[in-house]
Amino acid sequence: MPGAARRPAALILAPFSADALARLGGLVDITHESWMDTLRLQDPEELGARLGDMEATALVVESDFVFDETLEAARAHPHYSESLEGPYRGRGVASGFWG
Repeated sequence: MPGAARRPAALILAPFSADALARLGGLVDITHESWMDTLRLQDPEELGARLGDMEATALVVESDFVFDETLEAARAHPHYSESLEGPYRGRGVASGFWG
């Protein structure tokens, strides 16, 4: 449907419980690929391009080794610099730490 709002999308590369994924899935479209299942480290440039291509509004990772490189690659993607239409539109980045 033209002009229909898209649901936000999230790429989750960290371990999550099935219950948490189900609750989060009620709010956003989720792509979940835990590194514990894939046993694959993400290339920061590939990850940044992937975030832009899927127009993800959230990324959840459990590591610190891709942080700067991934944000730089995402910022360089054309999606990040496209104009935003309509009121209350924006792009943002958030990060957190626990431990």
